[in-house]
Amino acid sequence: MDLKTDLDLEKLASLIQEAEYDQDRFPALIVKLKNPKVSFLVFRNGKVNCTGAKSVEMAKRGVEALIEKLGSVGVKIRTKPKLVVTNVVATVDLGVTLNLDEIALNVENVEYEPEQFPGLVYKPFGSRVSVLVFGTGKLVLAGMKQAKDADEIVDGLMSKLSDLG
Repeated sequence: MDLKTDLDLEKLASLIQEAEYDQDRFPALIVKLKNPKVSFLVFRNGKVNCTGAKSVEMAKRGVEALIEKLGSVGVKIRTKPKLVVTNVVATVDLGVTLNLDEIALNVENVEYEPEQFPGLVYKPFGSRVSVLVFGTGKLVLAGMKQAKDADEIVDGLMSKLSDLG
């Protein structure tokens, strides 16, 4: 979202208890709220990323809390920011152990470099989604616009895996 205002991140870090800022490490103010439990990356140009929300409603409540917090320290926000979901992350436990070597050899659109990362990366053809597949049977899906997309992607991957036995 965009607050459409420039921000003094050093000043905000000193005024907001839940905020931390170290411009040498990262160019954004990090605000970690407890209720709802979400975090924000607030950039100097007014752009804001919300992470950790388990639902759109939770993200909306977090945005409202952040705007209230910013307002209480003197930040003027003239228009209600538009919340846009850009990345949904989902986790799945298939409940089975997977042979990543066999999957890497027999499934298309995978990258597997066990020396560099303990999981396999599956990119469904024609999708911007990435699926991390671990030998434990756990999956992490990222890059979706809607949570319902996860079902289709997992079903497609399960079909490929069941073909392998």
